[in-house]
Amino acid sequence: MPTHRPAAFFPCALFALSITLLAAGSAAQTTHVVDAKGGPGSNYLDIQAAVDAASPGDRIVVRAGAYLVFQVTKPLSISAEAGVQVGSGIDPNRAEVIVRGIGAGQTFSMHGVDLVVSWKTFPVVVDQCLGTVILEGANVLFPGGTAGVLATDCRDLRVVRLRIDQVRLERSNAVLEACTIGNTLTGVSGLQAIDAYAHVVGSRVTGTRQYFNQADSAAVLLRSDLISTRSEFLAGPGGLTPLSAVRGTGRLRTDTGSVFAPANGGVAIDPQIDARFFPHARLTATGAPQGSTVTVRLDGVAGERYALFVGYPAPPQAIPGLGGKLGIQPVGLWMAGALDSTGSASTSVPVPPASQLDITGLAIAWQAATAPSTNPNAVALSNPSCYVHGLR
Repeated sequence: MPTHRPAAFFPCALFALSITLLAAGSAAQTTHVVDAKGGPGSNYLDIQAAVDAASPGDRIVVRAGAYLVFQVTKPLSISAEAGVQVGSGIDPNRAEVIVRGIGAGQTFSMHGVDLVVSWKTFPVVVDQCLGTVILEGANVLFPGGTAGVLATDCRDLRVVRLRIDQVRLERSNAVLEACTIGNTLTGVSGLQAIDAYAHVVGSRVTGTRQYFNQADSAAVLLRSDLISTRSEFLAGPGGLTPLSAVRGTGRLRTDTGSVFAPANGGVAIDPQIDARFFPHARLTATGAPQGSTVTVRLDGVAGERYALFVGYPAPPQAIPGLGGKLGIQPVGLWMAGALDSTGSASTSVPVPPASQLDITGLAIAWQAATAPSTNPNAVALSNPSCYVHGLR
């Protein structure tokens, strides 16, 4: 597959400039190092202590070790080395990672932190956030049942490359990208979207079943709007009751690359749901440690015209005349052209080493607009793709 070059007026050599623009608001940030063993150069033994001491916009680097859960009420970035696990310990009153009250125009991110908890159904709670919250590159494990993320009254949640048992959205907007969601222990749907907007991208969502009576559940319980981009939705296995992959009410928009698999002779999508085909491209942007390379790939229909933009995450908004929703605040046009004969375009983006510009914890977002060559006015937005420059 050929690699396309960026547009002439936004060349690859200027990627550092775009990073500088994105990082300008946090130029004065302080880095706080957490190390459970108190190693050289560390400032704190506990994540909560670092959170309490940090100022808005600061970043927290967590070294390998076991830590207690924490609560955050300010925009920060938390980046973990390999081997970081956060748990509840023996205190049932400290059983959740809670992110609350991130303001409009602000971002909180957590990258590479695995959670192992035993007390709460939702060990990760994101609540009343007008800004962006990013949870990336981790596992949420609950050996005794089902562990999930609960988002209530949030304008922009990004769940990226997570393995988790369930996600529940209430009055919230979320993009779930490259996730594995669902387990086989309890009778709840992997994704529950209530008065919410969810865009599921390149993910696998499965229904669950109760441990004792093998009762099935749909992959998705929908009471809102859902867009699917090349994702799989599988009803829970076992049992005898016909079950849909997506049940409930609301609106579903899907591309041709998504799969909806019912169980036991059920229909793929409940007839009460307004389900329609929405042609749009899939965008995949994979972050990388500093000094490495980011890969960005767009997959659509051969010959389609496209324009690819880079910026930072922003709450989804509808743009008149465009299909889909804009989920980034663009900094600039990265490249434009036509998708090749395989329906793809890609680019490799060098990330400056930390010695030039330390951007650990910085969130980057990409999104593309595409249009058929035969109908250039039929413009559709791809999914937004987001990542945080982590430590690994």
